[in-house]
Amino acid sequence: MELGQTLPIWSIIPFAGMLLSIAIFPLVRAEWWEKHQLLVALAWALLFLVPFVFAYGAEVTAEQLAEVVIGDYVPFIVLLLGLYVVAGGIHVGGTIAGTTRNNVIMLLIGTLLASWVGTTGAAMLLIRPLLRANLWRKYRAHIVVFFIFLVANAGGCLTPLGDPPLFLGYLRGVPFFWTLQHIWPLLLVNTVLLIGLFVVVDRYFTRREPRESREKLELLSRADDRVPIHLQGWNNLFLLLLVIAGVILNGLIPQLEAFVDAETGMTFGFSVFGVHIGVEYVVQIALILLAAALSWVTTSKDDRSRNNFEWAPIAEVAKLFIGIFITMIPALAILRAYGGSLGLDSPLGFFWATGALSSFLDNSPTYVVFLTTAGALGTDAAGAVATTVGSVDPTILLAISAGAVFMGAVTYIGNAPNFMVKNIAEGAGVKMRDEISWAHELADELHIANTNKYIGEDEYWESLPRVQWHMDEPSADPSAVALYFVDQIAATQVKAVLSGEGADEFFGGYRIYQTPFSNAKLSWAPKGLLRGASGVMRKLGIRGANYLERASETPEDWYYTNANGVAFTVEERAQLLRGGCNAPTPQQLTAPVYAEVKDLDETTRMQYVDLYFWLVGDILLKTDKMSMAHSLESRVPFLDRRVFDVSATIPTPLKANETQTKLTLREASERAIPKDWAQKEKLGFPVPVVNWLRQDRYYNQVKEWFTGDIAREFFNTDELVRLLDEHKAGADRSRKIWIVYMFLMWYKIYFVDKTVPEKPQAR
Repeated sequence: MELGQTLPIWSIIPFAGMLLSIAIFPLVRAEWWEKHQLLVALAWALLFLVPFVFAYGAEVTAEQLAEVVIGDYVPFIVLLLGLYVVAGGIHVGGTIAGTTRNNVIMLLIGTLLASWVGTTGAAMLLIRPLLRANLWRKYRAHIVVFFIFLVANAGGCLTPLGDPPLFLGYLRGVPFFWTLQHIWPLLLVNTVLLIGLFVVVDRYFTRREPRESREKLELLSRADDRVPIHLQGWNNLFLLLLVIAGVILNGLIPQLEAFVDAETGMTFGFSVFGVHIGVEYVVQIALILLAAALSWVTTSKDDRSRNNFEWAPIAEVAKLFIGIFITMIPALAILRAYGGSLGLDSPLGFFWATGALSSFLDNSPTYVVFLTTAGALGTDAAGAVATTVGSVDPTILLAISAGAVFMGAVTYIGNAPNFMVKNIAEGAGVKMRDEISWAHELADELHIANTNKYIGEDEYWESLPRVQWHMDEPSADPSAVALYFVDQIAATQVKAVLSGEGADEFFGGYRIYQTPFSNAKLSWAPKGLLRGASGVMRKLGIRGANYLERASETPEDWYYTNANGVAFTVEERAQLLRGGCNAPTPQQLTAPVYAEVKDLDETTRMQYVDLYFWLVGDILLKTDKMSMAHSLESRVPFLDRRVFDVSATIPTPLKANETQTKLTLREASERAIPKDWAQKEKLGFPVPVVNWLRQDRYYNQVKEWFTGDIAREFFNTDELVRLLDEHKAGADRSRKIWIVYMFLMWYKIYFVDKTVPEKPQAR
């Protein structure tokens, strides 16, 4: 008598309990669940195993346990581990603006890759770049949802490498390329429909984005320091091929006579509690683990750090699935015995049954359950697929495969990669709405109070005269306004504050410090060729012109002008100013300082110049003036001499590299704050001046200043208006406009009105 015929129906309770635990506990006891996942999985497993031992004996229990653990769980989790580790070593870097178009491209790339590097591999490769590209958004959850549907699920339908349930089918005899031959039309239709729906949804949410979010996108798209898209960890691409080879050999070796025992018809190997461990099994496991080990050893720590690589997602899958695989033993046994009498006999019935359960359970055990059911039915249909659970009708196998893969995306518990994507997305702040939400979450994590304020554009512009008055001298730093309000709020609660000034200059925090590393790639190219190519690209509107221009120049030529906002050339000054200008150029001002460190690397030289000019002339000036405006004492612990002495001993590659800044400081901060916050991209106080100056309201306001009596005293007003018009037409002249505008405002306050501007109204 078959085992399934003797098992009572209530023996599947631990299986149901395990799956319900996965579905319910994260919603009602999230923190407890995170700490006790393995305990829950083992508890349900023991709830099945203990009575089973008493009823059937230790030998039968060991055989059943070995079949599911050695035969299914080990190759399943090893494959996921291999793909996770190898893909986690590939870093897709560069500046990507999360537009609808760019998001569609990334989703399509992920969908195409998923069947060949696994949904796990494709998801791990692309989820982080996709999240980074969309940091500007308030509404991002829909992007992750579509990513799960397309990349973590549907895209993996073509091969056993693609999705875990198909891999389990492969282990049970489904040919490697069977799904590729039969399911691709369904994938094509599914992808077209989902991408079309995504475009509609994404454009809807884009329209709903507040203005400040769209302005962040504009700043990101037009940033001068955009990093070209690039791959790091190239060696892992070859290691992915090693993983693929392991899986293919698992199916190929049993077909080679050299590896098959003529007497038994099985591959050479050995048996563990009745489970045959053949050469193909050993080769597959060995190659995948070898790929994972080589990836871990040969991939730099920096590449994994940039991916925020953690063991938690794969560890969660490993803990939960040991419980799932053990507790599903009675369910599979019962289905083998009675699957033919369940009333499922049509492809449509199998599709909806498999899909419905895959939506709310996990699609891997669901696939195995219904494949076993289909095998129990048997068939003599043309093209029938011979499996270890019986002969399966091809249309029914197609229905089971499509139901499991496509509908495993409906909930995050539907498929193992969904877990990983969910964890990574939440860790990267998908729930984050903006910087305020990040601050709230960090404050909650550290159990400290958080106070915030949103500065609307009306309040910003109304505050400009008061801020310029407090500065005493003309300042064109738009972030001074944000600091003004930060200090205003702080002054209502404390008498002194700690500020982070100096951290960027000492420890390599500005993205422009990365430029020498990216420029090094073009050090072989003639400078004249780079300048010529840059000019052509700029005229044609092709991105990358700034990158080539910088690569053609020395830091002394371009750095200080770009970093400090001194935006006018000597020729532009001559055209703009009445009476001309004999003031030294930025290069002339900085040349003596550069000369003091001429033997040091380019990044260190930039840091040195910043200490002399940027830090003293802007950062600390702004910090001091805005805090004193509210009788608040601002202290700067990073500028302690001992901190500087420590920072001076850190090699430049440990401060900044091509893809990250403040490397050592970030790593040190992980001792005090969560890694996600420590590795968060630097943002500062971005102000959407670029967009504001293109709005009629502010264009006209600034134009009135640019054509007034004060402007005519110092400037050729026609040139000022030309700057405004060029900016409104699409060229970025915002820094130049802002410099002049702030000077005019400061001059009017101190030399014309000679009165103290009113404080901005509290809002």
